[in-house]
Amino acid sequence: MKNSLTTLLVLVSCVAGINAQSSKQDSLLSLLQIHQLRDTTRVNLLYQLADSFQQSDLQKTYQYVKEACALADSIDYPKGKAAGLNLLGIYYIYTSDFEKAKECLEQSLAISKEIKSSWGSLKAMSTLGMLYFYIPDSVGKSAEYFRRCIQISEEFGYNSAKGRLMMNLGNAYLQLSEFMKAIDLYQEALAFFIEQNDEQKEAMCLVNIGLIYDELDEDSLALDFSKKGLAIFEKSKDNIALKEIYMNVGTILNKLNRKEDALHYFNKSLEKAKQIGDLTLVASNLVNIAVQERYMGADRQKVLKKLFRAVEISDSIGYNSGLPTSYIAIANTYFLDDNMLKAREYAQKAMKLSVTLGDLKTQRDCYELLFKIYRKQQDYQNAMNYHVLYKTYYDSIINESNIKELARLEKQYEFEKEKKEIALEQARKEAIQEAKLKQQRLLTGMFIGGFVLVLLLVFVILRSLLLKRKANKMLALQKEEITSQAKQLKITNENLVELDQFKQGMTSMVVHDLKNPLNTILNVADNELTKQAAGQMLNLVLNILDVNKYENTQMIITKASLPVFKNLQKAIEQVTFFVEQKKILIENKIDKTCWVEGDPVIVERIFVNLLSNAVKYTPVNGNIEVSGDIDEKNGNVVISVKDTGKGIPKEYHNKVFEKFAQIDAKNTGNLSSTGLGLTFCKIAVEAHGGKIWIDNSYSEGICVSFILPVSYVSQEIIDERIIASNSNQLTKQESQVLQKYLPQFLKLEFYEITAFRKLFHEIEKEGKVNNEWLQQLKDAVDYENRIQFENLINSYI
Repeated sequence: MKNSLTTLLVLVSCVAGINAQSSKQDSLLSLLQIHQLRDTTRVNLLYQLADSFQQSDLQKTYQYVKEACALADSIDYPKGKAAGLNLLGIYYIYTSDFEKAKECLEQSLAISKEIKSSWGSLKAMSTLGMLYFYIPDSVGKSAEYFRRCIQISEEFGYNSAKGRLMMNLGNAYLQLSEFMKAIDLYQEALAFFIEQNDEQKEAMCLVNIGLIYDELDEDSLALDFSKKGLAIFEKSKDNIALKEIYMNVGTILNKLNRKEDALHYFNKSLEKAKQIGDLTLVASNLVNIAVQERYMGADRQKVLKKLFRAVEISDSIGYNSGLPTSYIAIANTYFLDDNMLKAREYAQKAMKLSVTLGDLKTQRDCYELLFKIYRKQQDYQNAMNYHVLYKTYYDSIINESNIKELARLEKQYEFEKEKKEIALEQARKEAIQEAKLKQQRLLTGMFIGGFVLVLLLVFVILRSLLLKRKANKMLALQKEEITSQAKQLKITNENLVELDQFKQGMTSMVVHDLKNPLNTILNVADNELTKQAAGQMLNLVLNILDVNKYENTQMIITKASLPVFKNLQKAIEQVTFFVEQKKILIENKIDKTCWVEGDPVIVERIFVNLLSNAVKYTPVNGNIEVSGDIDEKNGNVVISVKDTGKGIPKEYHNKVFEKFAQIDAKNTGNLSSTGLGLTFCKIAVEAHGGKIWIDNSYSEGICVSFILPVSYVSQEIIDERIIASNSNQLTKQESQVLQKYLPQFLKLEFYEITAFRKLFHEIEKEGKVNNEWLQQLKDAVDYENRIQFENLINSYI
């Protein structure tokens, strides 16, 4: 609510002559017909006429401004051209063409500066301040322009404009949530307008006070002040103001659960917006009306018709920030009609657009709705994923508010501390200076002589000592006050730290409680998809637990001699489902003779996290390669995981190992993420005495490399572990079952792990094959023992 009305108030207060009556328009038209000379007088008449139509007919405004600008160009009238560009900029703001508005206003400002027109510069900068209310994250620029305008008005004595400018700056502070500064400016502006008997601007101040009460959730007071301002605007028939205030009064009434009254005001706002041609507000009101009618039991098709019309209007004018609200309203309507497919389609549209716009609150609402949709469809896996995302974003928004409040308190403390230190230093300098002056006077007086001079000298010295003592006492008191404030701030900081630790403790407890259900799912699930998804969720949960546990302490590991190739194969199995979904080829190029000293479980989780990241950012039909090089000189193994994704900019290579770091969350398939995977990998690798980094020289995607200590194992021991005996004979029935599978094995290469896994799974489903023989075949594939593999296959073809 705050955004739309603040913008309106700037529009109204920046444009002079906006309350022109129809009689004035008729008078100007008559003068224009009489004055046919192509001179500056005609240019000014055209501008006055254009200005008079701003609240009733924007097309006529545009027509007269264009004619005036063309005439000003032809007669070389730069002052008139600057005024025309300013009006044209206001027209483009009304019609939501902000790029053209900015271009016109900057030209107007440049011309005014060139001809040294302070009034023209003031008008152009004031309208630029108005423009930046419409552009996201630009309210700071708006406040800067209005502050400069106030300086110009004071410098050149433009008192008539100062009141409007103070109110506009107050609007900017309101937009920036600096409520105390806003109130001070509104009160100053209100006193100015009451003195000037300007009821319209007085009404604006009343409406703004209502806005502050709305921000503070004092809805009854917000409604009271807004209606007082509204009554004045209705008396003046100011449609530009009315279209916005009607909508905002409707919004407050909706918060008070007065649905019918809210609907009444939304319809009045829509009517005024259509008269003015404000398509942005037309789209917003259509959504508001549709939502109210839906709650009041209106026909769902009529509701959807309004919502789709709002989408059509927003698309036509490029009003992207309004689309997520329309989409989520459509999704909610379909949800109430039990049309889950349509509800999910529009909820996902709203989610994607809100992610692009960086709108965290809308993302949170989308995740909550998707959770409800999937739960109703009994798709509990996706429901759980979106519920986790909803809770994560909910906590993030609350945490962000706490961080902003802490930063505000710290800045306020630093400011007050610096101000008092300056005051103390100044007092000390003044005391010293005063003492020096007194001493100089005494020295001069000594030459005048006598006993009187000695007495005066004694008097001055005693007085000087008293002044110093007083100054020292004052310094001590002020120092004590600063110390007290520092202690209070320290207590506040400790409370916030304790709150954060409590939150982390609660998070760890909840996540720890998720481990047992996920382990149960893994152990009892028959479906491979369920196992893979549960495994992925368990890995995310373990990442959260381990990062919280070992962030400030050393991870405890149990080292053993383990084969890297085998360990990697187990990790590949955990991401097989996601690999097959995106048709990604994973190549295990680890040497079979490569063994390391490490914790088997921890090293496997390192691989799972790195492979999950690689799969997430690798496009469909992409490749992932895992290789390992033995550095005999240093006794290390350098392992690299390379993918063919779009890579990460070099400036983020170190940041990705920090908590919750996610450089780009787009197009990641079905893989969830907490932003802690690489953080866990860093902790785990360093616990093994190694290090992990992003390879800057790799340009085809991203290459994550890490070092583990090598474990030297003889070739005889490796062969003994790999090669199994071939003494087990298959029965005739087993041989018949295998006949349709064995030729397929011979067509495959060892790196085609996914294809091997499918064949093994199909054979196991038959349930009639010797498990020991099948395990020997799996081991031969895992260790790429070609001789053993061919012997096992050829013996039974």
